[in-house]
Amino acid sequence: MNTTNNRYIEDTYERVKSIVKCTASYDKFVYLYDNFSNNVEPTVIYSIGKTYHLQQSILFILAHGTMRLHVNNQEITLNSHSCIFLPAYTTLRIQMKSMETRYMIYRFDPNARTTSSSDMGLYNDNVAAENVYYKRMNDAEFRYIKNHYDELVQALLQKDFKYKQIFVRSYNNIIRAFVINLFNIDSDIKGDAVSRQENLFRRFIDLLNQYASKEREVQFYAEKLGITPKYLSTITNVYSGKNASTWIAEYVVTLAKQLMKEKRCKIQEVSTMLNFPSQSFFGRFFKRTTGISPKRYMLTELK
Repeated sequence: MNTTNNRYIEDTYERVKSIVKCTASYDKFVYLYDNFSNNVEPTVIYSIGKTYHLQQSILFILAHGTMRLHVNNQEITLNSHSCIFLPAYTTLRIQMKSMETRYMIYRFDPNARTTSSSDMGLYNDNVAAENVYYKRMNDAEFRYIKNHYDELVQALLQKDFKYKQIFVRSYNNIIRAFVINLFNIDSDIKGDAVSRQENLFRRFIDLLNQYASKEREVQFYAEKLGITPKYLSTITNVYSGKNASTWIAEYVVTLAKQLMKEKRCKIQEVSTMLNFPSQSFFGRFFKRTTGISPKRYMLTELK
């Protein structure tokens, strides 16, 4: 473990990865960890009384319990549903925690900040190195951030998620926008940093993650986006070389393969879980998209 003049511990991705065993991450763009299921205590990651020097910015959400922190020599108390944003190069020391703390942490690489600032069109990104923000969220705010955290974890854990980079980049922007709004941070907007088409494409990907297990019609997604099905296919062709119908079909098949592979679901179970009217209908859909039947896929790919 690296130290500098024995004054603090360098808090890096590598240090945390050596301690936290159950994580979700995308390269060094975003790294998530919590103690909802694996009971990793924050005092294992951050020992009480020791000072840590953050090398990446983190968003720390305390779901339950109480913690008292020293942040850049300022004492801060967090209670249930509290949220604190700690930028890179912050010094952090945990002074006290209650017995039943439950928390979740987003750790962002500097690349994530640069990318989201560009995407969001920020002249002055005041979520900057010298600014620490914290507050207790209301129930709606907590549910919002908790739901997004859970969705991002599930996406990052999917090994066959082909468009993970776009998904993570979009979620990074959502979380950063949440932080700016939550703390009323004054950040100047310089206009449309991304085109309307690119924004619609990213929203389409987000909608697929929410509805693909139930909805397979281009019309449904076009209506959600407030555009025509033809225009939606034009956009998806521009950014991926595939029309919207192909995108939806391939996404649904990816979900089906994951259910077969990871949960060992039977074909009938997969058909039901993905809202197909019958197993035979699902079989035709799967073969039309992949060139092989679900049964053949299970025999050849899931030995």
